[in-house]
Amino acid sequence: MLINAAIEEYAWRWFVFRQCERLMPGFLAVLVSAALFTIHHVVSMRAYVGWDVTLVSSLGLMIGATVWSTLYWRYRSIWPGYVSHIFADIAVYIVGWQVMFGTAGS
Repeated sequence: MLINAAIEEYAWRWFVFRQCERLMPGFLAVLVSAALFTIHHVVSMRAYVGWDVTLVSSLGLMIGATVWSTLYWRYRSIWPGYVSHIFADIAVYIVGWQVMFGTAGS
């Protein structure tokens, strides 16, 4: 989880966002890089869950990616997004554990 968040922040914010920013104005670069991040995860999620879960999850992904890209745009550092990303990953892992092992609602 710690390594995954670091790799994703480095790849998607430091690299992809900066490339988008070279091609378009700041906030548009935020939205485009966030959309690309979301699409990448949709492809991954579809291998494991149905479209209903994928679409609902995509909304959360787009919001998170927009926040993280905005943080990178403002602070020019992956660290604020990285810390937030870790907490988001923890929440996703907890929900995933509950769904997989039937502990939801217990």
